[in-house]
Amino acid sequence: MDSNSASVWGRTLAATGGTLGLLVSGLVLALTSGYLSLTEELYGVFFMTGPLLGVVGSFLPRISNKVRGGIMFGGVLIVLAFWGRVVSSNIPGFIGPGPLELSLVFVFSWTIMIGIGGVLTFRFRQNP
Repeated sequence: MDSNSASVWGRTLAATGGTLGLLVSGLVLALTSGYLSLTEELYGVFFMTGPLLGVVGSFLPRISNKVRGGIMFGGVLIVLAFWGRVVSSNIPGFIGPGPLELSLVFVFSWTIMIGIGGVLTFRFRQNP
């Protein structure tokens, strides 16, 4: 695989996963906003920054692919830190039955898309 095509595939994968994550988490947050406390709404907004970094990292012009991949992988770390915090504090509605229950399989599917895209972009340099 050509290094330029691997970089393009990585950015495309990260942009797709980030867009999917933004759409789903934004839709869940919008549909359940009347039922949430302020803390749960802040967690939802914080959760949306992870997919946003995947999209931003893939569309920033004139930066090296190492920086792009680092931004994308930073989004993955934010999502993982968020889920670790939610699981450790056992916030009702995020993990158990409640308005903001998101399946871990679905959340990690687009998180893995951003992570693989970040690794591909970081690993392969773009030819001029």
